[in-house]
Amino acid sequence: MSFFFKNAIAKILPHPSANILIFFDLEEKRNVYANQKTTNLLGYTLPEIQSSGETLIPRISHPEDTINNDRKIAINNIIKC
Repeated sequence: MSFFFKNAIAKILPHPSANILIFFDLEEKRNVYANQKTTNLLGYTLPEIQSSGETLIPRISHPEDTINNDRKIAINNIIKC
């Protein structure tokens, strides 16, 4: 798990959230964190979320949101280069 995710998780975990919270590592192409609300609302177990990799977000997102996320990821990848 990258340094960024370790720090992000450490900052967010102490604050309970009523929302779905999933961290996806773009470099490793895997889900590295999902809060309990995610498993409760979506009906997936934590191992199912973690093993779903890149397919989870498109499966649970509205199609228009997925298109917008793909654009943001593409822009982010261009900026990194």
